Amino acid sequence: MTRRHAGAAALLAAPLTLALALAAFGAARWPAALAAAAVLAAAAYGAGWAIAQRISRKLGGLTGDTYGAINELLETLLLALMAIGIHKGLFLTYNLYRWAL
Repeated sequence: MTRRHAGAAALLAAPLTLALALAAFGAARWPAALAAAAVLAAAAYGAGWAIAQRISRKLGGLTGDTYGAINELLETLLLALMAIGIHKGLFLTYNLYRWAL
């Protein structure tokens, strides 16, 4: 994954991440939602870049299978971070449930 592709992916994911963070925190807490979206996006970008670099060094490049594996690892990481945030009371879970319905 080149930096250009990673940057484009981050720009595409940013509005969705922000919308979900706003739903989780509530509109009244938009600064916290913006911070959470930035932290989650930075965590995903950093982890994805590190994993891609390691796989690329080991295998000499990236394939569709490695991209799929990276995607699954990042999804697991972000879901774990969200679960920790919900458990610690950082997110308004009521808003998430109401928004999903």
